[in-house]
Amino acid sequence: MAFFRYFLRGTFYFIALPTLSFTALRFAKAENPEFKNRAEKIPRIAVVGSGIGGSATAHFLRDILGENAQISVFEKADRVGGRLATLDFAGDTFESGGSIIHPRNLYMKKFVEILGMETNSASGGIFSLYDGNNIIFSTSSWSWLTSLKLFWRYGFSLVKMEQATKNLLNKFENIYKLQDNGEIFQSVPELLQAMCKSEEFYRLTQITAREYLSEQGLSELLIDELVTAITRINYGQSTNVNAFTG
Repeated sequence: MAFFRYFLRGTFYFIALPTLSFTALRFAKAENPEFKNRAEKIPRIAVVGSGIGGSATAHFLRDILGENAQISVFEKADRVGGRLATLDFAGDTFESGGSIIHPRNLYMKKFVEILGMETNSASGGIFSLYDGNNIIFSTSSWSWLTSLKLFWRYGFSLVKMEQATKNLLNKFENIYKLQDNGEIFQSVPELLQAMCKSEEFYRLTQITAREYLSEQGLSELLIDELVTAITRINYGQSTNVNAFTG
């Protein structure tokens, strides 16, 4: 009986004290001007960086929250855009950052539409790879000859790269459906899990692009030359960037 009385007393304290504390907190919020002022304040959100990631984040936050939030974007440079920039050289203007809009990137396509921009076709002209000393590969004005030269140099690694890229893109596109459905995630790993229904995407954040492509059977020559050129141009990074980004 003594144990039972102490158990009941302990249970009362366990239930009553939090309840009383919660009641007191509610009372304090109702009576204390400080609590009232906090409740009336709109949230303040800081976005660090005004590259494509930061700018897109600020855009979507404003689109979702309207005027019900104070959004501040902090940028160390004297312009916005991050690596989305151009370089004037020898009388011509060149892209010095990401220069390609993938047709399956729905957000970039929407931004182009919102900003009233026009896209240019990537066809035409000659593409060359330069290793710092020599031009090691050049395309041709004839597409069939370019395909033949690529296969001669890189073999079936090109096919494997295309298959690996297509597989990842098919899974990545699930993010649009999740966002359209208003899904909310508490962490990045949780989001990545929902996108591909497995741990695959999270694992890609833990290894390099080079490691992943090697696992897919791509040759070192293709990775060192063509893939390195792609990551340098689009990300300003080597193939040691994490595989999910690459």
